[in-house]
Amino acid sequence: MRISKPFKNNLANEYLIGVCLKFFCSICYENVAVAQRLQTTISTETNQILFEIISNLFNKLNRPVIISYYASKFFVNLCKTKVLSCDDSYISHKALTTLVHLCTKSIINKCIYLYIACLDTLTYLLNGNSTLHHIAIYTEQLLSKLFSYLFTPNKVFDETIDEAILIKIRSSALTLLAVLSSHHEDIKKRIADQENLISTAIECYHSPHLSLKLASLCLFHGLSRSVHQLRTTFNDTTCDILLDAIKSSDLSLVRIASSVISNSVLEFSTCRTKLLSDGILDILLSFLTHPDHELSINGMWALRNLSYLSTLKIKQDIIN
Repeated sequence: MRISKPFKNNLANEYLIGVCLKFFCSICYENVAVAQRLQTTISTETNQILFEIISNLFNKLNRPVIISYYASKFFVNLCKTKVLSCDDSYISHKALTTLVHLCTKSIINKCIYLYIACLDTLTYLLNGNSTLHHIAIYTEQLLSKLFSYLFTPNKVFDETIDEAILIKIRSSALTLLAVLSSHHEDIKKRIADQENLISTAIECYHSPHLSLKLASLCLFHGLSRSVHQLRTTFNDTTCDILLDAIKSSDLSLVRIASSVISNSVLEFSTCRTKLLSDGILDILLSFLTHPDHELSINGMWALRNLSYLSTLKIKQDIIN
């Protein structure tokens, strides 16, 4: 496929560039066939491939931040379709670093929605691409910014923001922290050791807002993949929110809680005894016949982990 003059790299009309980028982002989102087609698209004016044209937008001085955002999002969408690998320079050196820069750029203080969009796009990129996690956290002190958005968003932004936006920026920051805590042990420790993080995550779970509840559980899910965190960070208060979530009427909360509990019932976990004494075994057994496939799988994994190095009575209870 070839593109013609309206999308030349030196086009003065920034609005048109933004519209074109947004269009390309939309059509290649989780669409492998379209993404592959765009990979071979060539300009009839310059004979450059589309990738090069969009990549050059990163190099322009005084480029509107919205164009930088959509250029980054374009490459993120291509990465998620596997047309580009996560270690491709378009991703690791351009899209990722630009998104982190936009998340920490004070010039867009007046556009909180763009901050949120950048955080959510980073979450989308980094989820499942753990090789990028270290690059992300060491770029422009990303973790420090995320903690600020979570703890004191009102102090970060000049304007007074309403509660709905406040909830969104906090949940987006907490979800990104959850993704970053999902793989590397050193990153888990840096996040978990942050003062007031765990208490803030628990506070977020107890809020009436589903997005904050989900983000909180996602963080505990990431941390629960660490033996060290299960032994040190998880405690009775953590058990209480897991037991509350596992009994929720909201299936999304139950799914994530069951994933956290699956790790939390391992024999070295400090939560194991309390979860058992509060009836987690019966709940997990009930999931085996649950119509939701993901929940039944989580139940089986949890029972498998629970039976490992357990007492004969627990094993008999599971079998019976």
